[in-house]
Amino acid sequence: MNALPEIGKPGDGKTLERMGPSGQAELQLPKRTAIFWFIVIWLLYVFDILDMLAISAVFPAIKAEYHLSDAQLGWLGGVRGLAALIAAIPVGILVDRWSRKYMIAIMSAIWSFFCWATAWMGNYRGLLFTRFMVGAGGAGYNTAGYALIGAWFPPRQRGVMTGLFNTGQPIGAFVGVGLAGWLAVTFGWRSVFGIVAIPGFILAALMLFAPDYKTKKKEKQEELAVGFNFGEAMRYIIKSPSLILLYLAQLGIGMWTFTFSAWVPSFYGRTFNLNMAQAGQAVMFFGLVTIFGAPIGGLLSDWWARRAVNGRVKATLFLTCWCGVFWSLTFTLAIKGYGLVPVLICWSLSQPAWAGMTAAVISSIIDVTAPHFRAFATSFVVLFQNITAFIGPGLAGSISDRMGLTLALFIIMLISIISMVMLFFFATRTYAGDLARLKQLGNFSMDRV
Repeated sequence: MNALPEIGKPGDGKTLERMGPSGQAELQLPKRTAIFWFIVIWLLYVFDILDMLAISAVFPAIKAEYHLSDAQLGWLGGVRGLAALIAAIPVGILVDRWSRKYMIAIMSAIWSFFCWATAWMGNYRGLLFTRFMVGAGGAGYNTAGYALIGAWFPPRQRGVMTGLFNTGQPIGAFVGVGLAGWLAVTFGWRSVFGIVAIPGFILAALMLFAPDYKTKKKEKQEELAVGFNFGEAMRYIIKSPSLILLYLAQLGIGMWTFTFSAWVPSFYGRTFNLNMAQAGQAVMFFGLVTIFGAPIGGLLSDWWARRAVNGRVKATLFLTCWCGVFWSLTFTLAIKGYGLVPVLICWSLSQPAWAGMTAAVISSIIDVTAPHFRAFATSFVVLFQNITAFIGPGLAGSISDRMGLTLALFIIMLISIISMVMLFFFATRTYAGDLARLKQLGNFSMDRV
């Protein structure tokens, strides 16, 4: 049990600018215990993303078997976003009100089952249903994971640990898609879903034994148990402009992340005449490059946060601008007919920064929310991302049917990046005041459960 660190008085700008994330972990665990359970939830994140996006690796086979348009394929990739959009907030409430570890176990089992069931569907509607349920199963997993990371590790390490956790996304998306492409060519596209679902069941059972926490609030000489209160959490979020701005930025993040994840194998396959296995290998290359970006972005946000109260948000803004420059070069080169190598180089310079940016965003949100509603607060990340994650792949498919896939992806990328840059810039102006407001909620401590 350990109290949260002091952050200074509201309005004390000088104090806030000098302070940086420091102190001990809020939930005291042996280091090796924290690292072990971190690895477990990281592996779950890998298979969460892999199970959701494996279908994009087999788009060519599904398109041929069911005679689908690009728009229909896009909705097949995006329907999981609709499920997450519906489930995100209710699941976030359950995570904070009931149990983080049990909700992770249940959600993991759900998405793994419906990933396995995808292999048995005989028509397009059946595929839509199973992919919807995979999305529903993954809706609240990472929000619970972020809350546990915030408790298991010291504030000064939040950026890098969140970044390491977020490496699960590119590994699941890109290395997993590469694996799925190989499995599809070797054993048939249906075998992919039966094979990749198995680890999720095993890890879900293991999560039943993970360390969780209950929050206590210090009142004079007493420590009183504090539970999740919907009204309190909503009032805090609504009165925090930085949180609102960071949530709105998720519209751009969701639009681009899930649109490109759904279409990246098809983009490389069509642009450079690659088959499913070759396109999957190209995507796997990006996964290997991207994994370095998330922890580096986390380290950058930790470093910047020690030097400025809004340092995490500044890191987010810088990384977003970097991505915009090199993605613009990626699609410009592809449109102008350059070969695979220069396109790969430009994208490999942007993708790690994107992974680092998402780590900085999440740690920025954790820093300005109290431990008893962190999962609820981060569930809005899932909510806002999946508003556009649901729309993006289908929209890209519709534009692609008219203008070509490369130009469709270029347009969606520009809209996403420009909106994010504007929102992150405004968040740098409001973050100090919101961090100061956190202290007004009181001092909190944790007990392991």
